[in-house]
Amino acid sequence: MYREKMRPVNSEELYLRKIAKTGRNKIMSLLNFSLNISHFHIDIQVKKDEEKRKEKMRRLVEHEQRLNEVLEERNKFEYALMRINMQ
Repeated sequence: MYREKMRPVNSEELYLRKIAKTGRNKIMSLLNFSLNISHFHIDIQVKKDEEKRKEKMRRLVEHEQRLNEVLEERNKFEYALMRINMQ
């Protein structure tokens, strides 16, 4: 029964197994390398997105400040016109 499970192994089969194993390792190595690069790329994209978001918020704040200044100047001008008309 034990002999039935054993099968003869020649050197060519061992060599092919070795190539398959190292090839698998190389593929896994390339896959890990690719994942590392994609993680790096994603990290860069996240940083760029954060920078864009911060820049957009800064522009919105500046716009809000300019709008408030313009509205304040308009109110002052209207108040001055109202005082002139009252005299």
